[in-house]
Amino acid sequence: MNLRQLIRSGVLLFAFALAFSRPLAAQTSDDFFNPEVLQRVDLWLNDQDWAKLKAAFKENTYYPAEMTWNGISVPNVGIRSRGNGSRRAEKPGLRVDFDHYNSGQHFLGLKSFVLDNLSQDLTGIRETTTMRFFTRLGIPAPRETHTRLYIRGQYVGLYGLVESVDKTMMGRVFGSIGDDVQNDGYLFEYNYIQGSPWRFAYEGSALTPYKARFDIRTNESHAASTIWGPIEELVRLVNETPSTLFEQMVGPKLAGRYGGCRCRK
Repeated sequence: MNLRQLIRSGVLLFAFALAFSRPLAAQTSDDFFNPEVLQRVDLWLNDQDWAKLKAAFKENTYYPAEMTWNGISVPNVGIRSRGNGSRRAEKPGLRVDFDHYNSGQHFLGLKSFVLDNLSQDLTGIRETTTMRFFTRLGIPAPRETHTRLYIRGQYVGLYGLVESVDKTMMGRVFGSIGDDVQNDGYLFEYNYIQGSPWRFAYEGSALTPYKARFDIRTNESHAASTIWGPIEELVRLVNETPSTLFEQMVGPKLAGRYGGCRCRK
């Protein structure tokens, strides 16, 4: 091999080494919820804690765990059973909180996420498809995809990987003003009352019934009339507006002040 060939070989080897020494692109929450990828999430926790969670799946007791995704590990996260009618012992739906035990701990900017056990959706795609459709329509909705869940290295099943509807999501969807990710919005969580189904019937002008059904998650210190007054107004309009005026009267309320997405337990 002559000098020119040696130089060329050295240059190629140097270029090859340089290419593989470059740092990988930083991963983001968009990668985590990428709908084009079937993700894998691993949770590592004590066998006894996992058995307790499944045995007491109707409770919201937290257990410590370590989460691993795509080579990233987050220690000391809190997991608990979640859901209303979807709770199951054999395949629990889970909520994963990164800051439950370690205040201020985040993962890709997230404070938490949901593992939906899909027990109420035999297709496994109904909700993920709906949320993507809402997003394309410009309606605020959580990011969702699918993941394989492994507990202590053992495959548990296919889950929906769901963005938590919280202040962090509000900042992503509506923007933020400085450090205020709420952007002056009001985030509610519907409170399902066992044995008291509600079909959006008007329950009078008093705010008490609406306060019982909608828990406020942001701007909690504001006046009750400011928080729940618009809900009472919307329910009244939906029930009392004649069909000929419905779009004119109710449409702007849904598109403007009352627009938003649902919360999750």
